[in-house]
Amino acid sequence: MPKNKRILRAALLLVLGLIFVFFAVSPWEILPFLKGGSFRVQAGIIGGFLLLGGITNLLHPKNK
Repeated sequence: MPKNKRILRAALLLVLGLIFVFFAVSPWEILPFLKGGSFRVQAGIIGGFLLLGGITNLLHPKNK
């Protein structure tokens, strides 16, 4: 896979992870379903895994 696609994929994972962590920490007032405790825990876990995936995609070399 070309290097620019790998960086784009990692950047997408990092952005999605940050969005999910943001929703877990401070949910929007406009969307009432984001205020539930279980959604915040799930969003935090998913965001953490997405951030971990984005970081590992940036740091690990491509396997040949």
